[in-house]
Amino acid sequence: MDQPVRAATLSLCMVVKNEEDQIGRALEKASRYVDEIIIIDTGSTDRTVEVCERYGANVWCIPWEDNFAKARNYGLQQARCTWVLWLDADEELEVADVEEWKRALSDPGQLLWAIPLINYYGCAPPDPNRAYLAAQHRVFRNGSGFYFEHAIHEQLVCTNKEQLEGHSLRRLPAVIHHYGYMDAIVERKDKHQRNLSLLNKAQEQPGYHPWIDYHMASEYFRVQRYAEAFGWLNTSIRRFIEAGKLPPSLIYKMKYDILLALGSIESAGEGIIRAIQLYPDYTDLHYYRALIEQMKGNYKEAERLFYHCLELGEQRLPYLILKGVGSFHAMYGIGHCREEMGDWRTAAAKYEEALALNPEHKEAQEGLMRMRSHMERYAHEERREDEDGASQL
Repeated sequence: MDQPVRAATLSLCMVVKNEEDQIGRALEKASRYVDEIIIIDTGSTDRTVEVCERYGANVWCIPWEDNFAKARNYGLQQARCTWVLWLDADEELEVADVEEWKRALSDPGQLLWAIPLINYYGCAPPDPNRAYLAAQHRVFRNGSGFYFEHAIHEQLVCTNKEQLEGHSLRRLPAVIHHYGYMDAIVERKDKHQRNLSLLNKAQEQPGYHPWIDYHMASEYFRVQRYAEAFGWLNTSIRRFIEAGKLPPSLIYKMKYDILLALGSIESAGEGIIRAIQLYPDYTDLHYYRALIEQMKGNYKEAERLFYHCLELGEQRLPYLILKGVGSFHAMYGIGHCREEMGDWRTAAAKYEEALALNPEHKEAQEGLMRMRSHMERYAHEERREDEDGASQL
């Protein structure tokens, strides 16, 4: 007789410091789906610990050693459940299907699960159309050799990489809302200076990972210091190649973000095709190529590329995707190309489609008003010409 599948248990592990304003929201949602809460507090001076204990968390207070991976790994040592879920205090877990969630975690053959993330940016309130989409490995089987490395922007790795070969990237029926890079939170925490300090310290270590150079670029990119960001990106690319590794897709995404922000379309156009050859299904790279062709005045080719972005869509694991490049941004791009080609009616229709996907798209709103004004003026001129012709008969 078959034995019933044993119910899996789940430990939530978090590293926190002075998070009283956010931690309650994170624990309110996550506590519904986990069996224990492990909190590693690295020196809070506010009510963070009190709030965590209110949700039944087990709290360990340890000194902060400028190393996120070390703090996370300490938390892993305390976890006692079948699975580990890791979150930050500025994140909120939303499970779409609880029964499917439970069934997935009862799968004896799975070691690792991904959860889609919505990374919000800009001003409050959070807007799902103003976000970056990604998926990260956030749930893993406890005791299977998983741990974190890197003092900042820590990454999950495994001591036994062979067991992960051929392991499919499967997603849990959930989403994580990440609010940490919204304007108000970034300003309040001064994340830029904190991150630069930790990254500079990491670069002092011999043989530090090329990811550190990428994260340096990311910090300068975020404050629009593009020349410095571009320099660190090139350093990261070089060091990945020297290590015999393919530079990650994130590097190429930021590279063309910078070149487009600087208006360097000739430089961008030379390399974007090679980048797409490395990552042929990365929607953002195809979108950037469409923008480059549009800026060059090649509207037919740009339109074709925007349509291809719509075909690729925005659910492209494991890439970081700007929300809209496979939907409303691409649709607006098609409308803009049609406008430049003098096809006002089709342009208006595409702007309307973009607004149906994102009613707050300012450029599409302005474009639609422009097209309606053109068509009304054109219709008025036609009527006047008809009237003038009739009066001459």
